Amino acid sequence: MSVKVPLRAGIVGYGYMGEIRHRNVESHPDLVLAGVTDPRITDATAFGAPVYPDYQSLLAAGMDVVFVCTPNNLTPDVTIAALQSGAHVFCEKPPGRTLGDIQRIRAAESAAPGTKLIFGFNHRHHPGITDAKAIVDSGALGGILTLRGVYGKSGGDGYERSWRNDPAVGGGGILLDQGIHMLDLFRFFCGDFDEVTGMAVTSHWDVPVEDNAVVLLRNRRGQMAQLHSTATAWKHIFRLEIGLERGYLAINGLLSKTGSYGRETLLIGRRPQVGEAAAVGNPREELSYYDRDPSWDLEVNHFVECIRENQPVTLGTSLDALRVMEIVDRVYREPANVPFRRQQVVSDPPAPPVATPAVTDDRTPFGRKTVVALQELANVDIRPGRLIDQFYALTERSVTALAAGKLRDVGCQACASAASTVAFEKLGLTYRQCDVCGSVFVSPRPAPAALAEYYRSSPAATFWRDEMLEQTREARRTKLTRPRAEWVVEGLAEHRGGATDGLDLSAQGSSVIEELAELAPALRMTSADATSGTTFGAPGRVDVVLAFDALDRVHDVRACVDAVHAALRPGGVLFVTAPTITGFDLQVLWDRSPTIMPPDKMNLLSVAGFSRLFDATGWEIIELSTPGMFDVENVRQAITADPDAGWPRAIRELVTSSDEARSEFQQYLQRSRLASFARLVVRRR
Repeated sequence: MSVKVPLRAGIVGYGYMGEIRHRNVESHPDLVLAGVTDPRITDATAFGAPVYPDYQSLLAAGMDVVFVCTPNNLTPDVTIAALQSGAHVFCEKPPGRTLGDIQRIRAAESAAPGTKLIFGFNHRHHPGITDAKAIVDSGALGGILTLRGVYGKSGGDGYERSWRNDPAVGGGGILLDQGIHMLDLFRFFCGDFDEVTGMAVTSHWDVPVEDNAVVLLRNRRGQMAQLHSTATAWKHIFRLEIGLERGYLAINGLLSKTGSYGRETLLIGRRPQVGEAAAVGNPREELSYYDRDPSWDLEVNHFVECIRENQPVTLGTSLDALRVMEIVDRVYREPANVPFRRQQVVSDPPAPPVATPAVTDDRTPFGRKTVVALQELANVDIRPGRLIDQFYALTERSVTALAAGKLRDVGCQACASAASTVAFEKLGLTYRQCDVCGSVFVSPRPAPAALAEYYRSSPAATFWRDEMLEQTREARRTKLTRPRAEWVVEGLAEHRGGATDGLDLSAQGSSVIEELAELAPALRMTSADATSGTTFGAPGRVDVVLAFDALDRVHDVRACVDAVHAALRPGGVLFVTAPTITGFDLQVLWDRSPTIMPPDKMNLLSVAGFSRLFDATGWEIIELSTPGMFDVENVRQAITADPDAGWPRAIRELVTSSDEARSEFQQYLQRSRLASFARLVVRRR
């Protein structure tokens, strides 16, 4: 088998973006740094590669790949020279100062058909954007109606002296420098726009280019987009709102090296399907938080893959660059905007037209994120007091008999460690806490056959199926089952497009399958009992497995997860919901928690335990969240029921404060992965 020789990469320009591309090259197995050039470099030994006096010398040394990270006035000439040398080119945005610049570059691209050219529109690869695009593409919220974006900088000392505000170097102001990213995202979601109008003004800074611009766009489908690009926000700000037929999306913040744009989030809102009066101001919302920025790596990965596989570039093409430059150019040429406009720039003559490369969608999904649920949901909606009291009474009698049978010792259900300490006793069963990952589990525990029989025929299990689920069916459908089914549909659109076969191991009967039959009719779902065994049919037969409220009740969590791994096809996805002992209410109430009622809560993995379980068994964790909504309310009810139990004053104050304060604290628990209900999306490697 032949060994791939790494591509020799050169970097032209070693400022902020040059440093980022250096890290990309070092981390990519198919790239090796072969040269750098920048007139500001003083230490020629700092790179482990030759430092050249100019880009011409670097190109003459024979580069396979060139990263163009120069100021805008140099970008076209360097890019064209690199293409003419036979190198593949990664060019940062913008593609120059004028529309003529990108036209010249495209002419050079057309004359070098063996090369690949990509432009650094990395925002397309940000996790909030890729998740939003997957939701839009799934059709779950209908078609796009409107887009609204705000992208701004804080300004600050030295802003007026930046080369970006020198028309001869940068070519334009904040719209060309930063707003171009938002314009590219508008096209990413809606395609081309036919109508363009805009205003560009110099509101505050003493610079010869715009520090504020507003752009309005409309296409033939009637979709409208509005951008405010600003250098007078006095803080770094990024916000993209997407209005759809059945809901809305909002990406706030942007993961960056400095964190100055705030934590990146995606808000998903769904239009209530109820009467107008009830719908006003109270949609169901969900908020996702993202942990890291993979965008720089993902766009380079796409570039290298296109080179290695000899496939056309599909994200950040020269056509993408041309289209956004056409929008910027039309705004700059508005008669009212001309007086302050870049007088020192001489537009290049138009280049001859070139063929348009094929454009397809080849997004790379993102890794781990955190989700916060913002919907209004009361515990009593799905667990009415009169029914839950009966269920607990039946459970006590049923579990007492179960605990009297033959029991087996087990290790930690998350990390398999044998080191554990007794945590507490509940209904005759002993809970132990893992000394390694902090997960809590019953040991010794009933045998698998005894557990399966309990869930088939015990009075408690029968009551739950026949009474609790039936009497709360509608509340569970609208507030639990339907949202979970929508989560699955959106997750499959993002992480497993074209899924056809699924398996449901959930503990809630056929309700999720019924919802999926409506939302995803092409998905063929079957069901199995997670407690009845550790094999789920022929290996590699399904694309998706659902384990809602299932892992906490199986005899052997790791064996169950291994069986799911075997049932999934490579790249298949597992959706999990389960309680977590890391949660606030379980930590505070501990053995006094009414929700810890074995054998349903026999396995209470910690957040660290979930990571260990899936990181060690051939999985990739895509999402690990704790969007639980009942922690604060559960602790408040416990304090109200037994006020003299010696509760810590700080806890009492937290959970008995105002409704607004309790809601804010619950959202803090969700954001911090400290709520007691976990949900995960994991992919089979």
